[in-house]
Parts: sequence; structure tokens; C-alpha cells
Amino acid sequence: MDINELYQKPIIIYSTDRFFFWYLYRVISKIFKEYNIEHKLIFTLPNKPNDLQDNLYIIGFDYLKELSTTKENIMDYIPKNFVYYHSEAIDDDLVHKSFTKLDYIGLILPKAYQIWNYSRLYDLWFKNIGLRSIFIPLSYNNLLDMPNKYINNQKKFDVLCLYGSISKRRRNNIELIRRENINVFIPKKCVYGEELDLLVSQAKIIISVHYSDISNHKCFDFCRLSQLISKKTVIVAETSNDPISDNLFSDKINIVPYDDIPAKCSEIINNYKVFSEQSIKTYEWFKNDFNMTNFIIPTLKQQNTGI
Repeated sequence: MDINELYQKPIIIYSTDRFFFWYLYRVISKIFKEYNIEHKLIFTLPNKPNDLQDNLYIIGFDYLKELSTTKENIMDYIPKNFVYYHSEAIDDDLVHKSFTKLDYIGLILPKAYQIWNYSRLYDLWFKNIGLRSIFIPLSYNNLLDMPNKYINNQKKFDVLCLYGSISKRRRNNIELIRRENINVFIPKKCVYGEELDLLVSQAKIIISVHYSDISNHKCFDFCRLSQLISKKTVIVAETSNDPISDNLFSDKINIVPYDDIPAKCSEIINNYKVFSEQSIKTYEWFKNDFNMTNFIIPTLKQQNTGI
């Protein structure tokens, strides 16, 4: 389909107020506004299939998850023209049915106008199975910046864990960190918006540990790390299965193997000023060289190539 034909009507962005998606769709909407791209940000599912329009939609896993819990036949609610933002770790067989009740990679993604992929590895894998995938990680936008009112907050925690769920692997890592006499705080729920900003401002270190040892679960976590870099946070992240991204960020944030995370946290706490100053330099680099506008705008001009 010719992109000019799709742009004759406003782009419809389906959003939910969940941790990652809360930021993602607002960033996309902000970029669209800056470039005068007509669009609508909506927060409700279509009541019936006929409510879907011929507009270009931007949907993600949150849209499919909502459908799976409220609609009988998910396929009836897939837009005719849509961009799919892929943001989820999936199993080694490239099939994920736990939330959607169907093989969305086999049935839904081939219908996508484009797939915007948060991960280099998934981008490559999707291309290898014939999907129109483009690498578009959540990256810098000033919407992600730490609000001025929180910048000089007193630190209450040594380490903050921001996970959607705590697996046995993550919990074991937390216990190892605590054995170093380090104060670790775990929120009881997913946080976003001002609540997230406040917690991040009160922590010396944010850690990012992969959910499991499954290879596909160990991608470089742009969804989490981009938000934290944008808030000038000191980060300790587990090594990923994406050597390109690990190498790109290796001198910007602290990327170490799983077993070395406790010792790294201890080192940072004992030399916090040095690492805090590095996080500011990392923010400036990220702002200048990893801006999401530079991913989104060129991609929208592609005509269904997925290149």
C-alpha cells in the first residue's frame, strides 16, 4: 500500500496505562505532534469489529492482551492496516500464547504494514522468518527526562528493582546483593509516570536482570534501560545476548555478567560520585546520538519494505 494513501487519515495509536506502554505511545504521539502528523491517541478497544476504520493503526502486545480477555474472536479486531510494536520476550520456538490465546507471530504479525521491534535480536529473527521488521527501540525523548522537582532528591535506597514480575532467578540475585549489606527496595506493583520518577530519584542504583536463562529472554532491554538512562540514573545491567548493543553501551552503563552484579553494586556505592557523574555524560550521549525521532520519522516514510 502507498504510504500517502495511509496518511490521508489520522494515524490511530492504541494505548494502555501500563509501565512501558505508558511511555512508548506518549513518546510516539509527541514526535507526531512535532512533525504535524495527524493522529489520535485512544485508550479503549473497539466495541465491535465494524468500529475499526481504514486508518493506519499503531498497536502492541497490550492491545492483543486486552482483546484476549474481552473478545471472543481476536482476529475480528485486528485492523486492516497496522503497525505492530513488538516489545515482549518470547519463547525459543518463536511462539507466545500465554496472553493472547493464539499464535500471534504466525497469524497476526504477517498482516502488519510494519513491525517496529524493540530488540536487535528479535528484529533479525523476524526478518529471517519473512516478517517486515524494523529495529526501533524505545530511545531518547525529553518526555522521559526526570522532572526538575525530583533531581536533587535524597537517596533512600541503595538499589531499586523495577520488574514486572520477580522470577526465582531475579529473586536469587536480589538476595545475593543484600548479602553485601546493600539496601534493596522492590515496589509491590508496576510503577510509571510520576510514581516511577519519584522512586528512581530516591535510588542510587537501578538493576536490570533478565527474567530467565532462556536465550530469547536475554535481549538488551531497551524498554527499561532507555527510560533509566533518560533520567540520569546509575544502572547495573546484566549482559545480554545482543553483543552489538552491549558493546555500544559498555562504556556508558555498567553491563556485567549475572554473578558479578552484587560486587558491581558494592563498587558503585563505595564510589558513587564517580558513577553518578558518568550517568550524566551517558544521558548527554544518549540524547544526542540515540534520539527516537531519528528512528520513527525515517521509518514512516518507508513503503512496507521492513528494511
